[in-house]
Amino acid sequence: MFEASTTNLVTGYSGAITTTGYSGTSITTNCPITTPGIQLSGNSTLNYSNQIQNNMTPKQVHVAVFTIKRDKGTNEINSTTFLKELWVEQKNGTSIDLLVAKHLDKDFDPETTIIKVLSTVSF
Repeated sequence: MFEASTTNLVTGYSGAITTTGYSGTSITTNCPITTPGIQLSGNSTLNYSNQIQNNMTPKQVHVAVFTIKRDKGTNEINSTTFLKELWVEQKNGTSIDLLVAKHLDKDFDPETTIIKVLSTVSF
């Protein structure tokens, strides 16, 4: 059983909030809360994901790089060319685009370069 109590947890609510009844992936509250985007009253249930993401652990990401050509009138993609495939180490949620850009020629055009993640290996 999970129980917690705090004050001023939600902006706009100044009373004490007590959360009880932890069961699996839901928490039941028995206090009224109203804040932009969140409205709970009476006996309400908050659902959350219990999946823990550790952004501190590096992972290896397998990517493919392509160039595209677009139709000037409709802007639709009418041609693609494979450039390279590589593995990059991603730490702390850094941008895949920036990591891969370090491995491309300095004169690559970001408007016509597409990066696709093929697979990810987490450690």
